[in-house]
Amino acid sequence: MKRKGRGLFLIILGLFLFSGSALAGKISDLETEVIALKNRINELEEREERFYKAVEELKAENQDLRKQLADLRAESGSLLQQLGQIQALVRELNDRIAKLEAPLASGLAKPTMQEGDTTSGDAQAPSNKPGGNSPPSAQSLKEIYELGLNYFKEGKYDSSRAQFEAFIKASADDPYAGNARFWIGECYYQEKDYKRAILEYDRVQKEYPNSTKVPPALYKMGICFEHLGKKTEAGAVYKDLISRFPKSEEANKAKVQLDKLQNVPEKK
Repeated sequence: MKRKGRGLFLIILGLFLFSGSALAGKISDLETEVIALKNRINELEEREERFYKAVEELKAENQDLRKQLADLRAESGSLLQQLGQIQALVRELNDRIAKLEAPLASGLAKPTMQEGDTTSGDAQAPSNKPGGNSPPSAQSLKEIYELGLNYFKEGKYDSSRAQFEAFIKASADDPYAGNARFWIGECYYQEKDYKRAILEYDRVQKEYPNSTKVPPALYKMGICFEHLGKKTEAGAVYKDLISRFPKSEEANKAKVQLDKLQNVPEKK
């Protein structure tokens, strides 16, 4: 009986130890799982925090964009107002120029026949007073052109342009009309208004293809494109100049500029 009791006790003790070991293993596994879950929770909390932070940043950015949009709208309104003022000023200046050009365009008047005057030669003789239909004299055209040059030399570019425009309007077929258009471009160039200068230089080659100012106009077009950071356009103009006027002084200058362009990055 004692042996049987001792054996039963050992069996029970073995089972207890085995179950305790298994339980300890399960507890260890649970602890590991709990740690993993905690790490996962911490990771999710960090991600959630980053997410909310990103949302707040987006909200702030959106608010900033709204403010910028409001500022742009206000600036746009101000620019439109300024544009209206500029347009009104341009109209006023055009009216003034038209009034100044009227005597030039009308030319020299013919005197009227007096009652009893039968001398036809007197009736056809030009008067020194403006108001007739004859074109301006060569002397007056020369004075207009020279006045435009003088204004240019003095840095009075608005006045210079007005004189050259008047010259072209009074005698568009004059051999110096192309020169006048070139000097209008030069006025804009001196004012660093390179886009308008390009347009005027382009008109020289298109409207006065036989003018001696075509090579200089093309060269200055290339220079203007360089000032604007348009490397490709500048190179194309220089190549056109060299191809069309290979023996011109401007063609040699264009070759130099082309070489320089190879090492100059184009502006965005």
